[in-house]
Amino acid sequence: MRSLAVSLVAAGSVLSVLGVADAAPPEDSATYCRATNPQMQSQLRCIALEKASQERLGRARGAIDPQAWARCQGASESWTQMEACIADPGSATAAQAPGAPMPGAPAPGVAAPGT
Repeated sequence: MRSLAVSLVAAGSVLSVLGVADAAPPEDSATYCRATNPQMQSQLRCIALEKASQERLGRARGAIDPQAWARCQGASESWTQMEACIADPGSATAAQAPGAPMPGAPAPGVAAPGT
């Protein structure tokens, strides 16, 4: 009986970690973009948007409320969704708007300064 309880606790911990890992934006943007976009041109645009969002969020992380960061990270499948969630925390659909930039970010298709 004791080993069953230990096994259940261990399985619960592993599953909780896996659940968080599935919800977070991808570490490999290229793989994510290939999986979500069938056309090469769309994949390239996705990769550029994901990397730009990831860089902007990385620079701004210190100024973002840790609770908002965790909430948006858990609700976002991509860096662009997470950036939209952080930019508009009051909107329930912000995390569902792929490619929505943060305020002050260049419009899609426009190169950021210095790139």
